[in-house]
Amino acid sequence: MPGNAGGDAHAAAPDEVARAGGVGADADPAAGEQESRDHAVADASSGTARAHGPASESAGEGHDAASQGSSGEETSAREASSDEAGASDIARWTGVAESATGEEPAQQAARDGAVLSSQRDVRNQVLSLVGPIGAASAAAVLGVLGLRRRWQLNARPLGRRRHAVGADSARAGAALAAVSASPGSVRGMHGAPGADDVADVLEISRPGARSSSLDRSWPDEPVGRLSTGDRGDPSVIDPATGGLDGVPHRGDIEAGGPGPDDMGSEDMDPDDPAPDDLGPGGLIPQDAGGGAVQLGVAGDDPVRLDLASLGVLAVSSPDTELVTGLFAAMAVQLSANQAVAEVHVPPDCGWLERLEAPNLLVAASEDDLAARLAALVAHRSGNLPPDRDADVLRLDPELRDAWLPAVFFLHDPCTESPEALRRLGIAVVCHDDAHECPLVLGEDRARWRGTEFTPDLVMPPARRAIVELLDAADDTDYEEAWWWRFDGDGDPHAGPPAGADVPLVALPTVPATSLPEESTVLAPPIDAPFLKILGPVELVNTRGRQPSRAVRQCQEYCAWILHHPGSNAVRMTRDLLIADTTRRSNMSRLRAWLGADEAGEPYLPDAYTGHIALHPGVSSDWEQLQLLISVGVNKAGDEALVAALSMVRGAPLADAAPGEWRWAEELRTDMVCTIRDIGVTLGERGLAAGNVDLARWAAARALSAAPEDEMLLRLRLRSEHLAGNRFEVERLVLHITRHARLLGVDLQDETVELLQEVMEGQARARLA
Repeated sequence: MPGNAGGDAHAAAPDEVARAGGVGADADPAAGEQESRDHAVADASSGTARAHGPASESAGEGHDAASQGSSGEETSAREASSDEAGASDIARWTGVAESATGEEPAQQAARDGAVLSSQRDVRNQVLSLVGPIGAASAAAVLGVLGLRRRWQLNARPLGRRRHAVGADSARAGAALAAVSASPGSVRGMHGAPGADDVADVLEISRPGARSSSLDRSWPDEPVGRLSTGDRGDPSVIDPATGGLDGVPHRGDIEAGGPGPDDMGSEDMDPDDPAPDDLGPGGLIPQDAGGGAVQLGVAGDDPVRLDLASLGVLAVSSPDTELVTGLFAAMAVQLSANQAVAEVHVPPDCGWLERLEAPNLLVAASEDDLAARLAALVAHRSGNLPPDRDADVLRLDPELRDAWLPAVFFLHDPCTESPEALRRLGIAVVCHDDAHECPLVLGEDRARWRGTEFTPDLVMPPARRAIVELLDAADDTDYEEAWWWRFDGDGDPHAGPPAGADVPLVALPTVPATSLPEESTVLAPPIDAPFLKILGPVELVNTRGRQPSRAVRQCQEYCAWILHHPGSNAVRMTRDLLIADTTRRSNMSRLRAWLGADEAGEPYLPDAYTGHIALHPGVSSDWEQLQLLISVGVNKAGDEALVAALSMVRGAPLADAAPGEWRWAEELRTDMVCTIRDIGVTLGERGLAAGNVDLARWAAARALSAAPEDEMLLRLRLRSEHLAGNRFEVERLVLHITRHARLLGVDLQDETVELLQEVMEGQARARLA
């Protein structure tokens, strides 16, 4: 049905359309061809709708390239002029031009349900969700969230799922992921968009693209100090050889590589500069350890300091709330740094206790904080040799832990000598408006010894979002999963028998001639565009030519529309955190790529009604898997479960780059959990029937999507034990125990008993 390309039913006023339409060099040629049709729709709308309704997608895509480029250049010039004026105005970074929560009029308007028509709207939306947090702080928080979610999912019983987070929390989590994948802070990473600034600046879609501040692998699980996993490199166990074909973690558990508990600052950062190599004022390279923090960004360049080399960092600011936000940002980063022994924060940073970082300590009061500092100074002074300092003592492996840096955050001026504190390995960050300070802090701008930059601040919006996300990640009150069928008593094991209680004695191997080969993946069941997301993302069976750019974004848009049929441009821009100019251009690309069916009906119809939907023939492997288990995983037959697992090609969304698919966290989690439950159910049925090959195959397939899942590893261990593969049993036992130590978690009771049985012949006696 011809019409809009998925936008709203109403057209915007001409000046609004002009502001939203500046796609510049990125304008798709197909968009201009639709101009006459789209303006006809706009003219048919009521005057009120044109004046007040959100800009429709068709109106935006209907502009010709010339008008788009002209309006985009005018908008960019206005925004650039505004930014330059702000940067040159001293009050811009010494005063509080905006509220600390990011509630400026433009941001408030962004909350009112309008489409995000420009990059500035995207920035304001992110500010309203998480405030001016920086990439380093966001990545550290996401590292904690990633580990908590892994623990949460690892403890999940069969047939249960974690409670979905609310819409606001989900968007806040997506905003944190977007910021962490950017070069700097929310404010600093955007700037003023140019005439051809059409790619979403929050997205990194090129293969191999990386954050310039902290290395990440997934939006919910960055590879930083706290994270040990990489879902793009799952552990896949080959049932034919019984070997581990992948390295599940960068700690290289099987190879005996060091884990977090074994790594010192020199292990984590082998190229750390020596103290003499530090730049002026303590500025250090990105990978330096010790008391390294990122204050913010100057353009795209991070501004980093080594607090331990300064002794005292005095901060001047007219607003205590801003100082608290700076303290929180620094403390979040330091809490993820195992080269820092203690991080002492004031009571107004008490929410940081939710991070449960062992080196982060919240004082009961300012007096308590000052007393702690005085006690540590006295203790270290009494033990410091007169001719040495803490930097030298840390080189001695036996003394290193005792002299790791300690950092204190004070709202009062520090009376200790900076040089004395530096020698003791103590750093103090204090709020001091009584003296001239090297760091002057405002909400929008800050200055460090002549260098102006955009500060990294954890303000109330981010604090609320972080606490809500941590609460959700810690919740173990699981709900019934939609992919499971419960009996009247809510028993998740209702259905075909399981094999958990099979005696651990060798069973004859039953030939499994009906099992697909390990590398076999079922072909798409329909002759229409088909999206594969149960592994690396692929869009196949298209009728048009693949676009020359933004291929990954087009695939993501296709998945979003499949998951949100009948939605509109407003929700799409807000869920994906993209400007409407970018959305319209990529929707045109996706429409051309999908093409039309034999009857000429487009697979991505224009949306005159304002509702975006795909042709009914377009589907995905995830939708097909859901059809196979529609009666419930525990009620489905073995053939259906084998077919479902045959669709799995690895971890869902395995090749998504940092910053992409931020909206799909719940979707990805459901896919992983469903595949795990299918693997466990099918594998236990195989063991109950004496079909070890079926159990090994099911475990291997499911582990490719849910690596390190304890229930799947138990299934794999039982399978290898029953098959008499002693070598692989010992490998798996070592792998499971080392991985638990690496994550700092306890193994489940069932796992401990199984390990005892396979290694010692029986579980150890326990008194009731």
